[in-house]
Amino acid sequence: MPNDHWKVSYATVNFFEKILKNHDKVEDFKRKSLNQFVITKKNYDKREKIVVILVNRYTLGQADIFQAIEEFGEFDCIVTSADWNGYTQEAKQWGLQNSKGVFTVGEFSGCLNYERYWEYVKKDEKGKPMYNYKSE
Repeated sequence: MPNDHWKVSYATVNFFEKILKNHDKVEDFKRKSLNQFVITKKNYDKREKIVVILVNRYTLGQADIFQAIEEFGEFDCIVTSADWNGYTQEAKQWGLQNSKGVFTVGEFSGCLNYERYWEYVKKDEKGKPMYNYKSE
């Protein structure tokens, strides 16, 4: 059952929190709202705060990103809450051009291992980039 217009359920939020609690690059996190998290990410001796917006969109597009900015203000990553969800090429390109991560939940877990997390791309066994592109 959806809890808001972003269609993120409490079960999804609990799953996302479990990922954060068990990730070795996450020192701490605070949930500011159902959809908004402030994560303290550690990279060696550096600490960095990352603001993440969690949504549930089958296809995350630029309009969704702009709606999230209007609703939540600035953020560092927007994450669609299931690996069968995806994003448009335009949304991903906007993210790269603006140093903002646009990810599925599985990709987000991987991006936390990188300093320039917004550039993270999951790769197949041959090293070829794998994007979760979908059409609107």
